[in-house]
Amino acid sequence: MATARNIIKKSMQKVGIITRNQEPEADETNDALDQLNALLLSWSNESLMIYVRNRQTFNLVGGQGAYTIGTGQNFNTPRPIQILDAMSSTGDVFSPIAIVSDEIFIEGQTMPNQQGIASMLNYDNNYPTGTIRLWPIPSSADQLTLLMEAPLTQFGLDDEVDLPPGWERMIIYNLAIELSPDYGQAVTPELLELARDAKALVARSVTKARNMDSPFNVGKGFNIWSGQYQ
Repeated sequence: MATARNIIKKSMQKVGIITRNQEPEADETNDALDQLNALLLSWSNESLMIYVRNRQTFNLVGGQGAYTIGTGQNFNTPRPIQILDAMSSTGDVFSPIAIVSDEIFIEGQTMPNQQGIASMLNYDNNYPTGTIRLWPIPSSADQLTLLMEAPLTQFGLDDEVDLPPGWERMIIYNLAIELSPDYGQAVTPELLELARDAKALVARSVTKARNMDSPFNVGKGFNIWSGQYQ
């Protein structure tokens, strides 16, 4: 188990801010924690740096076409960075849903208030609460299953976090580079290479862990006018 406090101390040691026998000051530790969490948020925008992909099913409401998503929202789950795959279901009948841009979603609504089985999904990815829009508007209390990429864990200073293999090393070296300008420490070529290598190894392991089987809608063109995959 890793803690932010230990990661911060090791990062400061790597770049020469403190020695092995020193402890960072409390204000230095708090500032470094902010930079650590900012670094994790930045990595959340890189698909290959996100190790949490989850598939969840939510209940729809007949006649309701828009749903907020985020902690405490209509779909009560951490706001996803990206929605990768979607389908609706009624009992044992499953129907694929195309994930489309704002423009296609607007253009594809030949009858904006039409109800039926959803064939298009638009996600605005707003922060801190996202909104999912479906068309046609579900006419019954179907279920919506989403494959989502979740944001990286934010650290509390002494929270114990279970990181996948290679992640602690990657964070330590990359945080060391982030901290170095604040203390006037030069980043050596060796440290830069170690940080890049650690990040590349993690990205490679995430790629290998991904299921490379095509989802139901990959490789098929979606006709917004007919509402069918072709």
